[in-house]
Amino acid sequence: MSRAHAALKAFFMAFEAGFSKVEISPPVVGDLSIPILGFWWERAKAYGEVHDPLYARAACFRDGDRFTVVSMDAFGDGIGLTDSIRKLASEKTGIPREKIMVCSTHAHTAPETYGLCWNAVDGRWLDWVAERVASAVEEAERRLELATMRVATARTEGLVVNRRASYVMERVAKGEARLSPEEIARSTDLDENLYAFTFLGADRSPVGIIVNFACHPVIMQTVPVISSDYAGFVAEEAEKLTGATTLYLNGPCGDVNPACGDTGNYSDVVALGTRLASCIQRIANNFDKASQVEEPVRLSARRAVAKVRRRGLPRKEELLEEKERLEGEIAARSMVPPPREDGLGAALFSIREKLTLYEMPEAFDAEVQVFSFGPHSIVGIPGELFACLGRDIRMAKRGVVQIATLANKILGYIAPREAFAAGGYETQPARWSRLAPGSGEEIRDAAVKLLRS
Repeated sequence: MSRAHAALKAFFMAFEAGFSKVEISPPVVGDLSIPILGFWWERAKAYGEVHDPLYARAACFRDGDRFTVVSMDAFGDGIGLTDSIRKLASEKTGIPREKIMVCSTHAHTAPETYGLCWNAVDGRWLDWVAERVASAVEEAERRLELATMRVATARTEGLVVNRRASYVMERVAKGEARLSPEEIARSTDLDENLYAFTFLGADRSPVGIIVNFACHPVIMQTVPVISSDYAGFVAEEAEKLTGATTLYLNGPCGDVNPACGDTGNYSDVVALGTRLASCIQRIANNFDKASQVEEPVRLSARRAVAKVRRRGLPRKEELLEEKERLEGEIAARSMVPPPREDGLGAALFSIREKLTLYEMPEAFDAEVQVFSFGPHSIVGIPGELFACLGRDIRMAKRGVVQIATLANKILGYIAPREAFAAGGYETQPARWSRLAPGSGEEIRDAAVKLLRS
């Protein structure tokens, strides 16, 4: 770095930032096995078309430290895609692997990379995606330029709901779940804020934006097409409105759905996405006088690994006996395959999921990352974090804290203890709910400790 460059950097209290974007849509035809999940695994099947393209976006930052954030229009990585991306990106740029955060938007109409389907995604396509994403990181690194940042929080209303709230309240009313008033409040929590970091170039115009909002991208999940859902639309629309590459990081969405539901209507994607993109435009153009980071900004990247336990299960022998009994009864009734809506089909599915958990280790490494810009941070969490745990993390530090859930290799739902007491889909023993009660609090505490370090 030249003396003039260093002096300019010190004067503007700037760091360097670079952004890039590549398409990662799968092919419509060919011999590759690329299932999409939709909602239930029985619907995992080949898609009919690419309704709207999938992208990966990369943001690289450098100062005293250096780190990279990636946002992919992807369901989530439970099969090792993150490791491949980190390896290739590190080889191309020299950025340490542990300083690369790979986030998925969690679009349910993206290829099934979570590890929930019985039919696996073709490894050749995964290799191609890893190379594409690593190339995006390399390009973002090449585009590094002096930048400052603008930080803002925008309040939204009526766009999202806590999808468990009515279920929890009904269980409590019937006496089926005993929760204290505080536990009820946590079980129905909802964060409707949109958090944005806008990065400005030398001419003070936006060159990149990282936005954080919590909501399951499930509007299109009932349709057998490839789609980035509302999360991808938000990023695309924000880029049109601001001219800046926009990374969408999904927030603590474990118990949060769009208020419109899973309609399968792209018009609902457009409606939600347009509202959020409008918020981003106002922030990027400073219409609402968003705060400027005026103090010297020091970049830092920190990482911790929390050891969390697999949840307890009935004896394997008991599960196998029950599985054999159910399969016999189903065969006698000529229900092959049994529908999930049928009681026997649901019971067999539950048994199979519990047996699948026996194939997993008894403990997992939960990777937590914190990338900071002075007082403001991005926290990477490896799963579908519940809203109340996200609120706990945000309150741990002054400044704006973005929480990127579904970061790196994910571990399913990350729920608080009270969610297990209430029950429900998110906490039933299955591949998407593998962690023992208390794991959510352990992961939260690891994030809080990093933020305060």
